Amino acid sequence: MVQREGHYSLDERGLVVENVGPWATDKLKIVTDYIQASGAARRRYLASGAAYIDVFCGPGRSRIRTTGQFIDGSPVAAFRKAKGSLAPFTSINISDADPELLATTEKRLSALGAPFQTTPGPASSAMPKIVQALNTNGLHFAFLDPHNLGTLSFDLFESLAKLKRIDIIVHVSLSDLQRNADRYTSAAY
Repeated sequence: MVQREGHYSLDERGLVVENVGPWATDKLKIVTDYIQASGAARRRYLASGAAYIDVFCGPGRSRIRTTGQFIDGSPVAAFRKAKGSLAPFTSINISDADPELLATTEKRLSALGAPFQTTPGPASSAMPKIVQALNTNGLHFAFLDPHNLGTLSFDLFESLAKLKRIDIIVHVSLSDLQRNADRYTSAAY
C-alpha cells in the first residue's frame, strides 16, 4: 500500500482511498457542475472526441477524515456525471506519478465500464502523450488537481494548448501555497 502517514487508507473492498478534508466535496461539485452544464456542447463533439483528462488522478476514491464518508475521486465522479448528462465523455484519460494509485483508479473505472486510457508517469511526461493521442478538433476537458503546486508546471498548459478546444479547471491548494510560497517563487525552484 502507498506509504504516506495518514494520507491513505483502505476501503471496504481493500482498495486504496485518499483521506481528505470536507472541502473535497465542494471541489468535486465544481467539477461535476461544469460537466453537467457542458453536456450540450460536448454532445456536438462526440464524433471528433470529448475527452476528460486527469493527470493527478489519485486512487479514484476518497474518505472524508472528519466523517468517514466515502466519495468518488475526480475521474470516477467525472465519468458518472457525464454518463448521466446530455453527453458522456468519449474517453477518460488518466495518469498519476504513483503506479499503485493509477492502478487503483483503473480498477474503479473498469468496474464501471468507463472508456478509459491510462498513461503512467508524472504529469509532465504523461500530458504530451495524452494530448498527442486525442483528436485536436474535439472538445476536451482537463482537471488539474496536484497535491502540491510544484508539480503544476507550465509545460502542462503548453501541451493542452495544442488542442483547439480545451476547458481547464485547476484546483490550487491554498494551504500548500501558504506553506511553500517562498519555495515556489524562488529563482532556484
